[in-house]
Amino acid sequence: MAGFFNRIDQEFGTTVKEDFKQYADINRKLSNMETRKEFLLKCRRAGLSPPHIQNSFKCISELLVEQSPHLRKLERDIARFKKSVLNTEVKHTFFKLRTYQQQFNGLRSKIQEVVPEGVSREFLGKQQVYSDRNKAKTEWKIEQKFQMLLNTPHQSFTTTEPTLNNKAILNATAVALPGEVEHLLSLGSKFALPHKNLSEVPIYHLIADVESVIRTNDDTAVQERTRCSVANQIQNYLHKAQHGGTNDPVTNFYRNAEQHTREFFKTHPEIIVVNSDKGNRTVVMEREQYTTMMKTLLEDDRTYLRLAKDPTSTFQNKNNTIVKRLQDLHLEPNLASKLKTYRAVCPKIYGQPKAHKPGLPLRPVVPCMTAPSYELSKYVGKILQNSLVSKYSIKDSFGFCEYVNSIELPEGHILVSFDVVALFTSIPKSLVKRSIFRHWDDIGKNTAICLDLFWEVTEFCIDCSYFVFEELTTDRHYVMDDLLDDAVASSVIAIPFLRKYVDDLFLVLPTDKVAEVQNVFNQQDQHIQFTVEKEENNRLPFLDMVLVRREDRTIRTE
Repeated sequence: MAGFFNRIDQEFGTTVKEDFKQYADINRKLSNMETRKEFLLKCRRAGLSPPHIQNSFKCISELLVEQSPHLRKLERDIARFKKSVLNTEVKHTFFKLRTYQQQFNGLRSKIQEVVPEGVSREFLGKQQVYSDRNKAKTEWKIEQKFQMLLNTPHQSFTTTEPTLNNKAILNATAVALPGEVEHLLSLGSKFALPHKNLSEVPIYHLIADVESVIRTNDDTAVQERTRCSVANQIQNYLHKAQHGGTNDPVTNFYRNAEQHTREFFKTHPEIIVVNSDKGNRTVVMEREQYTTMMKTLLEDDRTYLRLAKDPTSTFQNKNNTIVKRLQDLHLEPNLASKLKTYRAVCPKIYGQPKAHKPGLPLRPVVPCMTAPSYELSKYVGKILQNSLVSKYSIKDSFGFCEYVNSIELPEGHILVSFDVVALFTSIPKSLVKRSIFRHWDDIGKNTAICLDLFWEVTEFCIDCSYFVFEELTTDRHYVMDDLLDDAVASSVIAIPFLRKYVDDLFLVLPTDKVAEVQNVFNQQDQHIQFTVEKEENNRLPFLDMVLVRREDRTIRTE
């Protein structure tokens, strides 16, 4: 192009020649920047870091090779920083593209204005040819570079086998668990590996679920931004999966562990895996032991009543009849339609072992989502929830942590927990009725149903507590705030701190008055009895954490 530029200099002057040269330079940079943009986006979609970003962290290698216990955290920090750097570089690349494009368009218009059309057409045509050739050449190089990066194993300075959390799993059998099986089970039931096959990914269900959540926000601008963000996340995931997914050795380890775990349980059908009652632990039990304990639990004829046949159809018809009566009085048609059911299924009971107690006693759990009265019970429960404010209840572990971290124990007091023996099967209907009648002034403000009909609906929901194991049984349950009010009022011992989570109570009591307070609580109702657990070595298990009493009488959680 040197001869061409000399000719432009002679015919149109140095200033015009410099414009031509600058146009050619911007054209080259624009072509290279387009290719760079595509490479960076491909890396981001595949979850990879470009070589120039990886090489920037070589200075940290000396920290990693010493096998410090903090290696995994350091690796996570580096991975997050690499991702952040890549995102910033992508944004910068788009900024440079916009800048070059503006300069390119400005110079193009300027050239077309100062030289004859034939000269500008000749020059711009040659520049377009150069741009196409340069782009094709660099795209091939970039693809080779990307494939090499894709096939390069992920460098990890930590072991490819994750550290086992021994506290997260309890093997109550005589069968030794292989290492990979133990690792996988210790992660709990909520752990999930990436799909190996894209056809298994429920993309359409995911989009439908997200859309239903998005539509709960009335701001259309927020809706559109959220849709774009979710679509981008899904697209990145699909691109990453199409390019081979991840080479993360930890993920590969768990994929192999999954296969070995399936094979292990095929050869050991006598073993079952269940979630513990508290502490987010996985418990491995003998199937025969589990079945025997469940049958023993259900043989208590004071609590459970065997039924000759499945009452689902009867309960379903009665549920729909009650809803029809409510609809005739005040219920909106849409809500009435939701409360009715025509495809109810008998709930199935299962047991969660109490891993923190000797003998692994089972806590019975009945998931009632398929029961005939499920929606009606939720409707009644919402009315009660809106009407009654508990001064004892805590919402979850996070709220409880915030509470205990702010208190200071009085001198001579210890940490104590009370646990109701089989709460949901112990509370009689008479106690439920007494509580509803006592608080009807508050409840009646949140419903148009009269007291007699409201109790009839509540009583039906209680009677509709049934399930199947190997025999059909019934079960009854309700709340106990009134019982706590009566117990606190009856106790001559001051209880400075008391909180409740379902049937678990946290208390701070004088060291020598624990048994006396327990006796007061047990005298409130013959059906509801409490067991007690005191702190040991300044430590008390509660919910899914451990409370630790410090020397300054404050509490920390583990």
